[in-house]
Amino acid sequence: MRVSALTTVSLGFLVAAGFAACQSEPFHRETRALDQRDAGSVHVTVLAVAPWSHYVDALTPRFTMSADDAVGKVIRDTRQSMESRQSSVSTGASATEKPGMFGAPTGPDPVKASVFAAVPDKLEGPDAMMEVWTANSLYQEVQILNRVLRDAVIPTGFRPYLVRLQVSLIPRRRHQPYDAYTTLSFFSPEVQIAAAGSTPAPRSAPSVSLRSGGVSGESTGGTGPVVLPLLVTDNLESSLVSRSQQDAQRLALSLLALPGDFAGKLTADLFANEFQGQVAGRDLNSLLTMARVSPNTLRVRIGAMAESTADYAMVPRNHNVTLLVMVPEKSEAEVELVARTSLVDTQTGIELADSSPERVAALLEGVGSRWGLQGLGAPALEELFRLAQSNDQSRFQKRLNELASPTSQGAQYPQSLWIELVGLVSGSQFTSTRFELPGHGAGGGVPASLTSQTLVVLDYGWSRCETIVRDAAFPENAKLRAFLEFDDNGRVISLPADALQVDAEKQTLRLVFTSLLALNMSGPAAIPGNLRIRLNLDGDDLPAFSALYLPGTTAPPAAQTPKGS
Repeated sequence: MRVSALTTVSLGFLVAAGFAACQSEPFHRETRALDQRDAGSVHVTVLAVAPWSHYVDALTPRFTMSADDAVGKVIRDTRQSMESRQSSVSTGASATEKPGMFGAPTGPDPVKASVFAAVPDKLEGPDAMMEVWTANSLYQEVQILNRVLRDAVIPTGFRPYLVRLQVSLIPRRRHQPYDAYTTLSFFSPEVQIAAAGSTPAPRSAPSVSLRSGGVSGESTGGTGPVVLPLLVTDNLESSLVSRSQQDAQRLALSLLALPGDFAGKLTADLFANEFQGQVAGRDLNSLLTMARVSPNTLRVRIGAMAESTADYAMVPRNHNVTLLVMVPEKSEAEVELVARTSLVDTQTGIELADSSPERVAALLEGVGSRWGLQGLGAPALEELFRLAQSNDQSRFQKRLNELASPTSQGAQYPQSLWIELVGLVSGSQFTSTRFELPGHGAGGGVPASLTSQTLVVLDYGWSRCETIVRDAAFPENAKLRAFLEFDDNGRVISLPADALQVDAEKQTLRLVFTSLLALNMSGPAAIPGNLRIRLNLDGDDLPAFSALYLPGTTAPPAAQTPKGS
């Protein structure tokens, strides 16, 4: 029996090549961009603005949970994992003289390596104290949630508004592993006072360009709006994950026709089965997170979504962001919103670069050349861009007529030029918008029709008496008190209201008092002209209402609101 020296050399080569082949290809295949303009853009739109009082009742949760319920709802499971590794190497060599016509003999049996496996026996939950602590936290959090909207921190001298934004993420390609961070700042635009006898000058466009911000009329902020992320500030996705990784490679080589009348068989079997890990549990991934950076600034993180191709990737999606915006009472009835967006790699944490000045200049130059505006230069084209972005159509048309030749494509098709200039915003880090505050700046008094009405007080026996006040429009955060008053044999009786329910949207005020029948005072109250209702607004008494008293009224069903005058 003789084995060629070539056999030993070949065996060593095959073993090394087999181990190199065991290195698997990357599991995820991401697509990365050169800069932010190449990756995508984020757009911010104001959808709704309304006084905070119109929403606070509707948005206040009314969860019911006892301490025992909290214990039954706490998390009881942890994740389960197991790991095993198996690897083997087998080699064999044989030779025979004058082999038969059916090939070389079979080599020796392989010698396999050891096998390691670890599997947990069972899954255990938290101990009793941990369960009680967690239940206590859950119970307390539910009680706080039921009151947090009514106890919102609203500074003195500010009017609160609910502002709903739509933050839209639009990537330029698929499978890009980036998280989007958008910083939102709210400002009170500067008041531009016109000279006496002249027309007020229109406000300049906000400074939001493709790159720089040196334009007159830029907002300085100052003592401007204050924002609170008081409403829903998180959006999570969860997925049940069972993940494992296995690599197996096998390499075999047979060498025949060795010198002489010998036939040889050389085999090298490489087998690696690495059950590196298996985790069965629930993965959470944040899709939307919001936090306050400064009194007028919030930061919104739009997380990449979990996917199979790129692990995490940006997906085109609209996100709704609802804020509590508080504006000084003496400020203008307009708010300027400026946003800056950056894209951050989910793996490295490196922020994508913004468009370089050279690329911005090239983009403007390209627009000018396509529309016959080559001689205008970048500053003039940037001015037109700002006017288009701020939707100032009259000034845009006026400046275009002043700058462009009447025979140019831009002068002949101003709407098409407008669209292309506005399209340059896509990919820019900055964007802005302005919105008006409904009713802001109006007088803080009450309408004249409020106290000119006659109220009807319905007495429901031993339970209560109540009335409805119409046209009840009060300033935001006004402190209101109500009193039911009448004369009883020269003595003035003044009963404070047990409850005041203001519906700001319908402009109604429901007042609930103690039943006069229960107090045995229905007689004096029923005398015509003897009953009145007085409101106190922020410490000042309003003109008293005249009221009619109807005793012994049948109480309506619980879902029905009593009718007033």
